[in-house]
Amino acid sequence: MRLLVDCYNVLRADLPPQMGRTDEAGLCRAVARSRWAQVGVRIVADGVVKPMGARVSPVPGVELVYSGPGRSADAVIIEAVRRHPQPRRLTVVSSDREIRDAARRRRARDLPSDTFLQQLDRDLRHGVRRTGRPTAKRADAGPLGPEEVADWLDAFGVAGPPAPAAGRAAEPVRPDATAAATLFGSVTVRPGRAADADAAHRLAPDTAAAGWRAELAGGRVRVADAGGEVVGLLRHVELWPGVCFLSQISVAPEHRRRGHGRTLLGSLRAELRAAGVGQLLSSAPADAAGAVAWHRRCGFGRHGRIDRLPGRSAADVLFRLAP
Repeated sequence: MRLLVDCYNVLRADLPPQMGRTDEAGLCRAVARSRWAQVGVRIVADGVVKPMGARVSPVPGVELVYSGPGRSADAVIIEAVRRHPQPRRLTVVSSDREIRDAARRRRARDLPSDTFLQQLDRDLRHGVRRTGRPTAKRADAGPLGPEEVADWLDAFGVAGPPAPAAGRAAEPVRPDATAAATLFGSVTVRPGRAADADAAHRLAPDTAAAGWRAELAGGRVRVADAGGEVVGLLRHVELWPGVCFLSQISVAPEHRRRGHGRTLLGSLRAELRAAGVGQLLSSAPADAAGAVAWHRRCGFGRHGRIDRLPGRSAADVLFRLAP
């Protein structure tokens, strides 16, 4: 993510004639046609989705998230700035003084909403001038420290109340949400869709079919499709900007040992590299020798140990991989 936008602060400013009276989706479309396209954009809106409003961004390359009930977009943006692994490459758009001060403290670039709208107006009228190109690979952000590991635990509710991680109540990074299906040997890796909910439940019955429908609608799941049959799935979530967590990977028993799990992981890694995500985390029970070995074969390095997880007889091993 290179551009972080305070949605309603922008929309409540004096909009240029090219944009007219627009909404969250309209702002996403305008940014996608501007110099900021393809650099990694997150637009943060207050509260929850409005009636008839856009739940997710209608265009690729621009992420639309909501702060959720009881939390302001300002708080989400400030937290995202605080957690950003490379703040000097980040531009924060808002005229809110507190947000701008937070950006300056981390030496991120702060851009007032009216200046940002002037740039959008010029680009919409005269064509696009890029601020830069996304790099194929971002420099690694370094190992996670104890405080960040604690944030990870909180985000999953295993160390007290969940931490207010940036964008937690809204949509996480979804690098596969608009990705085309990709053929890998005998399977096609594609974004999951609502029709896959029953198949996902069969592969991972701990989550009900209704739960899988919500996950699939959120763009957090990709599947391995063998001739129209879903034989594997991978679910991921963003913990904080630049750090993604592999929360589940499942392959049908009769299709195991064919490399489908590694194929799903490879597809995710390619998307994360393109999105500039610097770290991928995962975990496995310490006594699950097969799962631990699979992570090592796929290039994950052991990054820590999490003891005393609720409902677990053994500790979890935390793994880390640079996409």
